[in-house]
Amino acid sequence: MVAPESAPGERLVGPPVDWRAAGEASDLAALAEAFPDSASVRLRLLAAAHAAGDRQGVADAARWLKAREIALPPGARDAVLAMFGSGEAGALLRDLALATPLATSAVVSTIGPEAQLPEAYLLDRAQGREFVTTVVSRALFTRISARRDEPAPWERIAIPGAGSLSGIALDGARGLLWVGSGVVAQTPDPDTAFRGVIAIDRDTLAERRRVAAPPNITIADIAIAPDGTVYGSDPLGGGLYMAAPQDEVMQALVAPGTFRSPQGIAVRPTGRSLFVSDYRYGFAEVVLGARPHVYRVQTALPVALDGIDGLWLHDNELIAVQNGLSPARIVALRLGEGIANIAGYRLLERAHPDWTEPLGGAMTGSGLYYVGNGAWELYGEGEQSALGTAQPVTQLRRLEVREAGEQSP
Repeated sequence: MVAPESAPGERLVGPPVDWRAAGEASDLAALAEAFPDSASVRLRLLAAAHAAGDRQGVADAARWLKAREIALPPGARDAVLAMFGSGEAGALLRDLALATPLATSAVVSTIGPEAQLPEAYLLDRAQGREFVTTVVSRALFTRISARRDEPAPWERIAIPGAGSLSGIALDGARGLLWVGSGVVAQTPDPDTAFRGVIAIDRDTLAERRRVAAPPNITIADIAIAPDGTVYGSDPLGGGLYMAAPQDEVMQALVAPGTFRSPQGIAVRPTGRSLFVSDYRYGFAEVVLGARPHVYRVQTALPVALDGIDGLWLHDNELIAVQNGLSPARIVALRLGEGIANIAGYRLLERAHPDWTEPLGGAMTGSGLYYVGNGAWELYGEGEQSALGTAQPVTQLRRLEVREAGEQSP
């Protein structure tokens, strides 16, 4: 039974289609049919066509990627160019270079190397506080909002046994700040890490609640529903979990293995469904209820829907950090009529010259506050890698997501 969600805009696609677990696809062709808007799958198709000497298959995949301004990895690009030489298809492939940068965000704050592997940034404007979650430090940092003349020092909030902290979300109605806590390869002393979600009092910064996930589940990105239910994704196990206000343990919402690597979550204002990104294949809308149902989000636009890390709903648009595409970008995806339908697209930022990898954050008003220079590549298992590169100062950015001429709320 399809929930009668609706939003202004056209429905340029057919009726909703079920999400297929990636493991159900028998081969690459079946995977492409199941996930037609995935750049990751399209790159695999191109590689397979090249290996088979299928010039038409390579050209078709290249045209798909070019329409979405997605670059080939340098090695793959050189190999494919050698196949085509200087013909029309070769010219097409040469155009698969990095797209023109679009730098629209601004640095509004920074945090020093004491914050090891920052993952997400939130500004609580009403309280005048900033928050940063960290993976390797296993800590939540906070300070009074930075002033240009005299920046306040960052402080750790005491959270005994916290694991690697990733997602962060504010439940303003209940005065709670939630973080997702789990274990990843970079987590120091993983056996001591709490797995689940933790709530901090918005005013006192004292811990108010913690809800454990099932054994061996890592909660990363989170989102809050209007009724206070907390939803969390497990990027390692492929499931979604939830904690209603009365729950003492998180419950499985979508079974492990349904997704390849679920990441960002955004709940509709009605609380009747949520969106979740699958980093490898696209994203889905989960209709909630006694028997949740998962639909694949569709679009008729030339837009890749995979590679999404962070995901937030602002008015009638999903704001998505696509750091899994090349080049990385931040986009606004307008919801169409019904469910699981993208009817519009705006590029907000792309290939910012100061980015390393844009990461997580939170919406405050019409601004996306996010980590601009992620440092995942610096860290090995449980500690800093042998590369000898120190954690840099982390840029904390604000990106205006309103269209030009649109008034602030």
